[in-house]
Amino acid sequence: MDETSLQERIREAIEAGELPNRLPDQLLGGQSSGRQCALCGESTRGGVEMELVFEEGTRSTRYHAHPRCLTVYEREVLDAQDDPAARLAKPRLTAH
Repeated sequence: MDETSLQERIREAIEAGELPNRLPDQLLGGQSSGRQCALCGESTRGGVEMELVFEEGTRSTRYHAHPRCLTVYEREVLDAQDDPAARLAKPRLTAH
């Protein structure tokens, strides 16, 4: 999927409430499990996979993504935020 199409897909998913409109609370990275990328819809098989963890109270929601797709997602979220200080709030990266 080309970057413009990926940006549009991510933006539409955020606007529809299918993806969070903020950066994850935690990022986990490791060998691909072959799960479907929540951002582009393709399999993560054969490479590195990122796991995005969003905490809400005692509940956490996890999404799996390609590193490239995660970069586009982060950019879309940051571009949509009005508060420049929020750009400094980066989640911690943990290998698993």
